Amino acid sequence: MDMAAALGEEGRDRRMEVEISGVTLRPSNDLITAANLEYPRKGPVDGCAFQVYGWVVCKAPVARLEFVHEQSVVARCELTLSRPDVDKVYGSSSPVGFWKAIGTVGLAPVFTLEVRVVFEDGRRDVIAEIRGTQQVSPSLTPSIRVQEPAYQGSGRGRLVQRYLNLLEASLTGMLVEDAPCDFWSDGKFDPNNRLLGRDWPSLSFSMIGSVRMRNLRYACETVILDGVKGDFVETGVWRGGACILMRGILEAYGDGARRVFVADSFAGLPPPDPEKFPADAGDQHHTHSQLKVSRADVEDNFRRFGLLDERVVFLEGWFKDTLPAAPIDRLAVLRLDGDMYESTIEALDALYHKVPYGGFVIVDDYQIPACAKAVHDFRERYAITSPILPIDGWGTYWRIDHAPIR
Repeated sequence: MDMAAALGEEGRDRRMEVEISGVTLRPSNDLITAANLEYPRKGPVDGCAFQVYGWVVCKAPVARLEFVHEQSVVARCELTLSRPDVDKVYGSSSPVGFWKAIGTVGLAPVFTLEVRVVFEDGRRDVIAEIRGTQQVSPSLTPSIRVQEPAYQGSGRGRLVQRYLNLLEASLTGMLVEDAPCDFWSDGKFDPNNRLLGRDWPSLSFSMIGSVRMRNLRYACETVILDGVKGDFVETGVWRGGACILMRGILEAYGDGARRVFVADSFAGLPPPDPEKFPADAGDQHHTHSQLKVSRADVEDNFRRFGLLDERVVFLEGWFKDTLPAAPIDRLAVLRLDGDMYESTIEALDALYHKVPYGGFVIVDDYQIPACAKAVHDFRERYAITSPILPIDGWGTYWRIDHAPIR
């Protein structure tokens, strides 16, 4: 459908405003063991499409999933994404995860989208309902002077979201389908691998994938909207993509107070010290030349996006030397991407107590046993019980819901 034609002469000057009003999961039954939708979440989404990302564990073989609007199937997908975190809980073995982009053209002004499992024997069962609204925004005339910030006070304006969508796609390489440079992908771009951060892009700026990038965006936007004070930091930055997103979010929201700390050796990962950190014995991360990115290269990457300024603070060196004395008073978002036990525990020891109530802690490499052990050792030491939430089967996060630990 040509939306401009459908809306008349003024159509090309208008935009579809789409908002998800609710997501409801259907109870488990004789065919469904468990299911979950991690996206979309309640709130505004891109006016052209929104992502549906989730998983379902079934008791019978699944042929596909269908997305049904007003009794018509508008999209289909298969269970192709591995979810080790779900497998561990439910003992599943075949892929249980799915991802699909749903176009909004043709949806009703007030719509309900059913997510339906189709079994190989033809039976069907609804696992979730996504409810939302869409309307055409009024056109702007050249006589209007927009003096309000782009985020329109609430932080959820169209310009902010469109800019951040584009920034995400650029940083992960989804926008240009950047081929991987790792030693297991055969140099072929796979959107599912990139979505979940299962490859190393050749030219793009982050290897964390679209889902973990969106999780970081969610955390940063949430603390801004909730008024949680503090800076942002990532410990272990590779080419700087996640930190560039953090700085882009501050720019988009007109936040001139927070800083982004970029902590890395800029020389790769350290050789393991098994005497001090036995969990790191045999670790090979330090042997991968692809993981060594210089500070100058990371600074240049910020410049490419026009986001390098005095509020981007580089902490260059091994974490044990830089983080304890870092000039950080408070952190609203602490993102750990150090892979190893040593890198993870040193970052937690130095920075966790600076995250206030309502702040976020994100662990990129939780599925690496040494990293997970560091997280659990630290949480056990301080009796931290904040629920650890999965992101994409690799990373995890939690939100601080307790008093400062010291």
